[in-house]
Amino acid sequence: MENKENTYSIISSFEKWEGFYKLFRLKFVFLYLKYFLELNYYKLLNKKTKVKDYELKLNQLKDLPYEITVNSKKYIIKGHKTLTESLIRGFSDLNIELKHNELADNIIVLWADKTDIKIIDKLKRNKKIKKVVTVPTACKYDYNGLMYGFAKYNCIDRVLYASQEVADYAKTIIKEKYWNKVLAWHSGVEFPPPNNILNNTHILNSCICFYKFLPVDNDLTGYIKSLGIKCINIEYSQYEFNYWINILNKVDFVIFIQDCCETQGIAMAEAWAHNKPTLIKYNKNIYNRTTSPYLTDKTGLYWHTKEDLKNLINEYHKNQKAFLDRFEPYIWTEKNLSDKASVQKLIDIFSSIA
Repeated sequence: MENKENTYSIISSFEKWEGFYKLFRLKFVFLYLKYFLELNYYKLLNKKTKVKDYELKLNQLKDLPYEITVNSKKYIIKGHKTLTESLIRGFSDLNIELKHNELADNIIVLWADKTDIKIIDKLKRNKKIKKVVTVPTACKYDYNGLMYGFAKYNCIDRVLYASQEVADYAKTIIKEKYWNKVLAWHSGVEFPPPNNILNNTHILNSCICFYKFLPVDNDLTGYIKSLGIKCINIEYSQYEFNYWINILNKVDFVIFIQDCCETQGIAMAEAWAHNKPTLIKYNKNIYNRTTSPYLTDKTGLYWHTKEDLKNLINEYHKNQKAFLDRFEPYIWTEKNLSDKASVQKLIDIFSSIA
C-alpha cells in the first residue's frame, strides 16, 4: 500500500456539492437573474453601497462548479480548467495517485478564499493534512489582495506563481519574511505523440498570426501572402481549442502579436508542444515582466518592430528548412513544460518543505 506521506490531493472545495451539480446550475441561473436585476435597480437609485454589494454577489457566482473529463474520468471542479487538467494528466503520467477533494498529507489548493483558508488552518492544526501549496490561480475573489496575501498564512507552506518574473514581482508586495514561500511553477501542456511530430519534416509554407487584444494587421497579412506563404489569422478567445490544435498541425511557425505580457504563456507553450517555433512581439511592462517568460532560443525569437518581423519572415522564405532547423520546440518543451515535468517539479517542491 502506498505510504500516506506520498499521497496528494487537489482541493477546489471543502463542500460536498458533486451530487447537487445540476441543482447548482439551476440555482446559478436564478441567482444571476435576481442579482442582475437588483444591481441595475440600485444603480438607477444611485445606491453606491448596494451596487457594490451586488457586484460582489455577481462575481461570487463564478464559484459555480463545472464538469471536466480527463483520461476518460469525469471530475466536478472549481478553479482554472487548463491547470487542473494538466495536474490530473501529470500525476497519471508519473503513475502517482491524485485524490480529488479528499484529505491527504500533501494538499494542492486550486480555489480558495479566506473562509477556505480558515478550514485549511484547522485541518493542519489537527494534523489532518501536513503540507499545503497554492497554485497561481487559487484565489477566488479579491484577486490582487489574496493573490499576494496567501503567503502570510501560517497554514500555507508555499505560494506558487506562474513564472519567475511574476514571483519576483510578488516579492515587491509580500513582506520579506515570507519570501521563502514564494516560488515559480508552471502549469503543463498536453503533448501529441512524438512520432506524429518529430517524424513530420514536411515544409508546409504556412504560418499563424496570433493576435491578442490587437486588431488584425492587414498590411502584415498582405506582406506574408506576397511571398507566397499562407497566413492564418487567429484572435485570442475567438476560437475553440480543437480548432487551434488543428491549425497548428498545418503551419511551420506562429507569430504572436500583442502588447501585453504573459504570466506563463499557455498558447505559446501549446505551439511549442506541436513543434512550432514562435516569433513573439517583445514587450516589457512596469512590473518588469516580458511577453513570454519561457521563451528560449530553442522555442523561438523576439521581434521588436514590424521591420524586424518582416526580416525574420524573409529569412524563413529564403531557406525554410534552415530557418526551422534552428529550433527544437517540441524537445525543449517536453523536457521543461510538459504535464509530467510540471507535476515532477511540484512534487519536488513538496519534498523541499520541512
